[in-house]
Amino acid sequence: MAQVDQTGQLRLSAELLLPGSSVPTQADLMVGGQPVQVSGSQTRTTAAGTFPLTVAEVPGAQVSAPSRVTVPRGGVGEARVQVRPQVNLSLQSDKTAVCVGDTVTLTARATTAFTGLLPLDLQLVLPEGMQVQGPSSLKGSSASPGPARCA
Repeated sequence: MAQVDQTGQLRLSAELLLPGSSVPTQADLMVGGQPVQVSGSQTRTTAAGTFPLTVAEVPGAQVSAPSRVTVPRGGVGEARVQVRPQVNLSLQSDKTAVCVGDTVTLTARATTAFTGLLPLDLQLVLPEGMQVQGPSSLKGSSASPGPARCA
C-alpha cells in the first residue's frame, strides 16, 4: 500500500510597521491550538488543512493577522502578522502668550506602551515669521518605559 503525503508548508512572518517601512519582529501565535513564536519569519512542515490563527496582544500596538490559514497538501500556506506601534506625540510651550522677540521653549514628548525599540525622527515646522534657535529636528531611537523628550 502506498502512502500519500498529507503535509504542506506553513510560512509565518511577523513585521513591525513603521512610517515608510517595515522590519521583522517577534510575535506569539496560536496556530490550530498550538503555540508558535515567530521571530521574523519561519517555515515549517505541518499537516494539510485549515487552522485557526490567533495572535497575542502587544501592549501599545495594534496587531493584525488573518483569523485562519490554509495549508494545501504539497503546497505552502502563508500568514503575516503586522504589529503597528501606537505613539502619542505632544508639543508643549513654556509660555501661553508671546510677543515679537520673545524666546519660547517647546518640548516635544512621545509616549507609548510599546516596549520595543522604535526609531525617532521628529522635525519641528514653525509658522512663517518664527525662527528656531537650536536644533529643529531629532533623530534617534526610543524605548519604553518612559517618554522620549526633545526640548
